[in-house]
Amino acid sequence: MASTYKGHLAKTVINLKRLSLTSSLLAVVSTPVFVVSLGRIRKKINIYFARQVMGDSSIPLVVRAGISGTVAMFGLGSTGLLSFMFKPYVSEMKIERPASIAGKMDDEVDTDELAKTKITATTFSFWTLPVKTSFELGDVKPPGMRPFVTFSAKGKPFYVHEDLIKDDRVRSVFVAAKNAS
Repeated sequence: MASTYKGHLAKTVINLKRLSLTSSLLAVVSTPVFVVSLGRIRKKINIYFARQVMGDSSIPLVVRAGISGTVAMFGLGSTGLLSFMFKPYVSEMKIERPASIAGKMDDEVDTDELAKTKITATTFSFWTLPVKTSFELGDVKPPGMRPFVTFSAKGKPFYVHEDLIKDDRVRSVFVAAKNAS
């Protein structure tokens, strides 16, 4: 018996990560261009910030580079924080009970048999690529001190919405792990 969990925020999380990654890359790529070229462009454009700070030839190049670096660091920092928060988010999870317990009622299944349930969880990498992690239900541990995590397995943190897991016994293992921390 196989069931599938789908995180209802998966599309939002992936779109937010892609937007943040794109804006971060643009900030890192464009800021050096502004430092070097705004001195030449300032005569053609009438932007107060460009004329007074970035393009003013009386401002040393080191200062302009420092401003540029600060802007790039904010772009990278916000993307890094967002990635840290949402990396454990499980967008999809396939739950496969072993064949030996497939036809049994929940109260007939013992804990050792249930622990052999195979789970494949899909999360997203920093570059928003899907990452599949396979583990058994017996590998589920409390999440530790990291925020935005429901449980850990094989040393990796995961976040799921427990109420979306259809299998009651499997859900109870995740809830117990979350409450144990």
